[in-house]
Amino acid sequence: MADWFEKAPIGALVDRAARLFGPHEALCFQGKRWTFAQLKEDVDRSARGLIGLGVKPGEKVALWMPNRPEWIHLMFAVAKTGAVLVPVNTRFRTVDLEYVVRQSDAVTLITVDRSGPVDYLEMVREICPELDSGDPHDLRPEKFPELKRVVVVGDQRHPGVLGWADALSAGDAVPQSELERRHGEVDADEPVLIMYTSGTTGFPKGVVHNHNIQRNVSDEANRLGMTVRDVILMYLPLFHAFGLYEGP
Repeated sequence: MADWFEKAPIGALVDRAARLFGPHEALCFQGKRWTFAQLKEDVDRSARGLIGLGVKPGEKVALWMPNRPEWIHLMFAVAKTGAVLVPVNTRFRTVDLEYVVRQSDAVTLITVDRSGPVDYLEMVREICPELDSGDPHDLRPEKFPELKRVVVVGDQRHPGVLGWADALSAGDAVPQSELERRHGEVDADEPVLIMYTSGTTGFPKGVVHNHNIQRNVSDEANRLGMTVRDVILMYLPLFHAFGLYEGP
């Protein structure tokens, strides 16, 4: 008997949307706008950047970043490479961040240098002093033996970490055919997200979601009567299941 919902990797949603709605608007953020075709281009470039960094299928990529376009680019990019995204609560500070990165066995941590008054990079340095002296391509800190690299999205360069702009440039040397090969090997039944609970009475618990979670999202959209003409104003944090599944 056929499945009631055709299984497909989450990354395929971007490709399908670009084919169906290429010139139509997909995203607006602080006055900048992307069509679905442009969004796919940025997702694919981000995915090639991850491959260029050395991100392997099945590896955990922790994303500690406020809502911004790169969050969406990276979420789909991680899915396309076969890696597993670990969204991290932006209200976490050093103790909780340390727990999630270690407990998830994250190999890559992607963050911003700062957002408003919050210095994210300084908090990473506090729990990972090896940034000051280690190899930014192969950190392996004492507290996080699986962590190979910390990548910072921002305009400034910082010692001890990799810049996302440099990763994108390196990814330009990765052929699109390699990304398509990686994406073609992604199994929809395999994990794509580890969403951490709020940890109200203890440390957060990692909840594993595979690509088929989009069945729930599609069913919810149908029940809400959503159409291609609808516009979603998303102010909820993307690190949380509510914001992630209601938005992108």
